[in-house]
Amino acid sequence: MQEFWGKPIFGSKAVKVKAKLELERHNVWRELIIPLNMTFREFHKALQIVFGWRDYHLHEFYIYSDEVYKNRDYKPVVRLVGNEEAFDVPTEIETKLERDIVLSEYIPYYRKLKYIYDFGDNWQIYIDIEDVTENYELNHPVCLDGEGDAPPEDIDGETAYENFLKAVENVKASQNFMVRIIAAARGYREFDIAIVNNELKWYCVQS
Repeated sequence: MQEFWGKPIFGSKAVKVKAKLELERHNVWRELIIPLNMTFREFHKALQIVFGWRDYHLHEFYIYSDEVYKNRDYKPVVRLVGNEEAFDVPTEIETKLERDIVLSEYIPYYRKLKYIYDFGDNWQIYIDIEDVTENYELNHPVCLDGEGDAPPEDIDGETAYENFLKAVENVKASQNFMVRIIAAARGYREFDIAIVNNELKWYCVQS
């Protein structure tokens, strides 16, 4: 099957989603189309790619009804986690392993999700289901649009990210190669939709 990857083999149901990283002073978002026969584990990998992260840290999904899901007091429908150790944390929310759950079990019936990555930096991505495609002809996600550069790994929050961006700007003027090396080591790069889509396709080939 690998020789057919990325080619229109069959139609499947998919959704267009907008994933927005919650930052106070920066606008960072991605718009994707995601086949609903993917698992949430695969969706996690796709989010890692489009935001330029390297899957160094723990993460989890929360699925909500259509009520306002930024309200901290509003209880999610379900929590999806990446490893069994997460079940050791007491919670009243139903918890499942993401690798066992296909997107179509919850989407598009539920249209609002939250994805949390790196519990230290606590990056929170709010995901809205915008549209449903009944006959999607690819079997991998595609990034349709996006804006802003996501923070690199282990940057220690938004304030540190702003300082990092200033240092990166200084690199362009002063050719500070040490900062450039640090940026590369943490996986930081400017958003490039062509590179992102190549990586999304390559990940599916390797899966």
